[in-house]
Amino acid sequence: MFLLQDSNSNVWAVTVNNSGLLVTSPSAGITSPVVLSDSSGKLWKLQVTTGGIIFSIPGSGASVPSILLIAPNGNGWLLTVSGGILQTAQQQLTAVSGYHVVDSNGELWAVNVTTDGRLTSQLTVGSVSPTAVITDQAGVAHWAIGVATDGSITATQTVAPPSAPLVLLDPSGAQWLVGVLDGTGLIITTFLGIPVPPPPPPVPCVVPMPPSVAESLFGTDGLIIHTPTGFPVTVRADFSCYVCGLNAFVPPEQTNMLLILDE
Repeated sequence: MFLLQDSNSNVWAVTVNNSGLLVTSPSAGITSPVVLSDSSGKLWKLQVTTGGIIFSIPGSGASVPSILLIAPNGNGWLLTVSGGILQTAQQQLTAVSGYHVVDSNGELWAVNVTTDGRLTSQLTVGSVSPTAVITDQAGVAHWAIGVATDGSITATQTVAPPSAPLVLLDPSGAQWLVGVLDGTGLIITTFLGIPVPPPPPPVPCVVPMPPSVAESLFGTDGLIIHTPTGFPVTVRADFSCYVCGLNAFVPPEQTNMLLILDE
């Protein structure tokens, strides 16, 4: 989310819905200029009308190539601009069990997240993670996430380009997105939920021998289709059907079919 101010000094929050479409809603807070750079290097300043419609005009000043927005379902979307046209594209969020970073004394720290979204750090051993560079929610600056010698977690403004989003797994397996709120470098976490495993592949439909020989006069090979109820159906050459979900044959006279020939 980031904030924009219209010509009447009203503040609007800009987010995305689950389909990646930009959504604006009345809000409150301190706003800063939000400028995106496109692939050709042109700068575009984001604006909002008094009706909450977001658009872009040629801009100048500090810019970022993209802004990460999180939809209500936890999916990430990157907001970019091309020739003044705002675009969103889904961003893959890969969660890690810990973010390993070295302090100024050369000590290695593991940054983790608790089940209530609090970031913690502890000394550890192992390899160093790629530096997480985050664009703040105001879309103004980039911040490198690090750890001080006392273990406190820091955000330091940098000119380095943004990295992949930093998503941490808490002990329950839930995902938390690490972000920076605004120009003060305040670090926040956003709950993304527990990943849902993909559904198992469908069980193959085994068509038994029909109770009537007439229903198998023309062989058993057929076309697998799906009914509106989602039951897989095997269509036989004589147009009798076997509905797997019902474990029953449907004779031709009780079957409605639409045949489309594509030349």
